[in-house]
Amino acid sequence: MGLVAARESGRMRFNLGENLPIGSVGLLRAAGHNASSVFEQSLAGGSDERLINVCRQEARALPPLDLDFTDIGRNRPLSMQAWLC
Repeated sequence: MGLVAARESGRMRFNLGENLPIGSVGLLRAAGHNASSVFEQSLAGGSDERLINVCRQEARALPPLDLDFTDIGRNRPLSMQAWLC
């Protein structure tokens, strides 16, 4: 399910980064969303680029607390394809 279809169904696909509490995955799942974490996917400590590619491939939204992701000089908004929320 892509992001547009997920929005229409009221369910989203998330991948939670290292800076969010691991319990957040369970909360999102309990609310009916498809959620995973970088820890579950063995992506913790990896490169931002790898995480971005996985999120794109899996059509997952990535709610970032990491300031690297919100640096528009480094990550151009149009190249992000609306996966950041």
